[in-house]
Amino acid sequence: MKKGLPFASRRLLCHSMVMMKNFPCQVLTGADLPECFLPLAKRGRTALLTNATGVNRNFRATADLLAERQCLSMLFSPEHGVRGELQAGIAVDDCLDSVTGVPVRSLFQRRRFPEEEDFARFDVLFCDLQEAGARFYTYLYTLADCMTACAGRGVPVVVLDRPAPLGGEETEGILLEEECFSGVGRFPIPARHGMTIGEFARYVRARSCPGLALEVIPCRGWRRDQYFPDTGLPWIMPSPNLPTPESALIYVGSCMFEGTALSEGRGTCRPFELIGAPGSDGRQIAERMNAAALPGVWFRPVCFTPAFSKHAGVLCSGVQLHVTERNVFRPVASALKLLEVWREMFPQEVLPTPFLDLLIGTADFRLGQRGADDLIARASCENTAFRQERLSFLLPDYENAG
Repeated sequence: MKKGLPFASRRLLCHSMVMMKNFPCQVLTGADLPECFLPLAKRGRTALLTNATGVNRNFRATADLLAERQCLSMLFSPEHGVRGELQAGIAVDDCLDSVTGVPVRSLFQRRRFPEEEDFARFDVLFCDLQEAGARFYTYLYTLADCMTACAGRGVPVVVLDRPAPLGGEETEGILLEEECFSGVGRFPIPARHGMTIGEFARYVRARSCPGLALEVIPCRGWRRDQYFPDTGLPWIMPSPNLPTPESALIYVGSCMFEGTALSEGRGTCRPFELIGAPGSDGRQIAERMNAAALPGVWFRPVCFTPAFSKHAGVLCSGVQLHVTERNVFRPVASALKLLEVWREMFPQEVLPTPFLDLLIGTADFRLGQRGADDLIARASCENTAFRQERLSFLLPDYENAG
């Protein structure tokens, strides 16, 4: 430590050294490479689609960096708000950003696309978002809608890439049927798609807007076999109910419980890891599930009381999913089997809705036309074809791309 430094500078340097020790970043995201993206921002007025995850390894927001360089003209907000301040499903208001002072335009619920007056404010659209690796995550479709709108006006799009949080090798779940296209899924991809957000953007361009000028700033040092905890990057919650990388891994399967009357753990400190209902018996459910010996997961009987959302203030009995071996755990298959067992044992607590179809990707399960094993077998065949299809959209910068 240099003795000549002022106290405040020494304290800041110490803090930086501690943070580097706690978060030994082996991976650099697109946001960590200003030498790659700032020249693109300086070509004209820049808009940015982002939220609280849009930070570099020093926790500096991309929005703040662009504003400091006088490149930022406006912000676009996905679900949960630019600074990640809102719960799921809450409408995001237009406002002025409290930090940069630039206008924020909501692209969740109030509108899907940038409007004509917005395009008068910018010449290039940047995107810096960490998504959850799940087909039904709304950030994907906010980006897709922005890409479509920009393609129609000749506005280029730049995506600052981030690691696929569930790894980039495994895919899981049936391909979304066209009858189930919605705001939580508009492309025939599996629930666990195994693409980075930049690779997803390349997929969207090929399918929906081939004339778009798209540039992806790849991560450095990320390999496809790495899950998020392997990257050395700090986990910034992509939404309020995904507090940890493990909750995101389980979520890609357990999110389907949103399409039932069962609590998916919202309103607890373990959302999507806890599943339950007031009239169920978690011990019986856990015994059935553990007897099935699904790989990489253990079902523990629990009781919990959600503070909000379904069954708020009511004691629920159910299970907590514990991932015991990440690399063999299959979250989508595990959730389908759990839902099937629950429907057999406590059908009056499940009460599936048509929203379940949008999450699974087909109405067959809800209508009793296919069981969990049939859908898992179907998904295995479909994913073989999908992994071949997606090869042309994967970035060559990432190892193990095959």
